[in-house]
Amino acid sequence: MRAIDAKILEELDMHYDDKDCFASLDSWLENAKTYMINLNRLFVVADHTKQQHPSESNAITDYRKRIIKLFNQTKEYASEWSSKSTEQSQTSTENYIKASEENWDSLDRWTASQEKLRDEILNLVDFLYSIDSEA
Repeated sequence: MRAIDAKILEELDMHYDDKDCFASLDSWLENAKTYMINLNRLFVVADHTKQQHPSESNAITDYRKRIIKLFNQTKEYASEWSSKSTEQSQTSTENYIKASEENWDSLDRWTASQEKLRDEILNLVDFLYSIDSEA
């Protein structure tokens, strides 16, 4: 593994190993660009690993697809929560409970999706390390 790849993996591993690596829901959308930049750094390392270990190409591609899907899903849930939160502030009293329940459902989906995303990123980092240790 190239030294720069190892450094990137180490930085990302330390970052995503922290349970609080993502911003709060209120600022998740604002930070989405930064998260994508970090993911792109990881994907560069993954692409280099695919070149060095073509037999692992399919597995790495599968990780990448799952991570991108989870990232987009998490971003969508954050956006949904944000829009429901705005709607809730304009909701009449009789509809407030229903709106509140929908808002909490959105928050639960976002939390679960974000945790799956974090786990999948860490799994890819571990997988890339394991390929390197086999070589």
